[in-house]
Amino acid sequence: MKLSDAFPSNYLAAAELNDEFTAPISHLQEEDIGANKDRKFVLYFKGVEKGLVLNVTNWKTIEKAFGDSDNWVGQKITLYPTETNFKGEMVQAIRVRIPRTPSTTQVPWEDPFPKNIKTSPPPQPKSPEIAVGSQLDSLLTEAEAMARQGVERFRDWRDHLGKEEHTLLIPHLHALVAKARTVKAET
Repeated sequence: MKLSDAFPSNYLAAAELNDEFTAPISHLQEEDIGANKDRKFVLYFKGVEKGLVLNVTNWKTIEKAFGDSDNWVGQKITLYPTETNFKGEMVQAIRVRIPRTPSTTQVPWEDPFPKNIKTSPPPQPKSPEIAVGSQLDSLLTEAEAMARQGVERFRDWRDHLGKEEHTLLIPHLHALVAKARTVKAET
């Protein structure tokens, strides 16, 4: 017997999801949740009995795509099971993403480090030893900033992909990692 069978809940739980599913939003309502009767927002879907207790992460994902919660009814979202860090422990969670339309299922791969960023070289100090160290520090700082921006852009983009698109993305990621390893070995 599963835990969800022994202690049924009125709300969706990650353990109940075998795979992702997409459904249109029917309504959003504030409800008393748990023994402490905490007020939380619950999202309901057409054709689905249980609602999803919203957390800030899922709310922000939906809000980013559709704006104010008054605009959510009728919009389709995809729910999928995953794991997340909660108070130092890895726990099961439900996340949401906005499904792609059929015409955009091809992965639009691009280098996460934009080539059109214009940078100016750092000023050159008078001493050659200081110049190399200063230039290296400046370049490393710039590279780290670009890497952080690239990772953030990549994560935002990745979170809106479906399973098929994740499969298409894997060879590109392997190529990118191989390129990074080659550059690292050369330095």
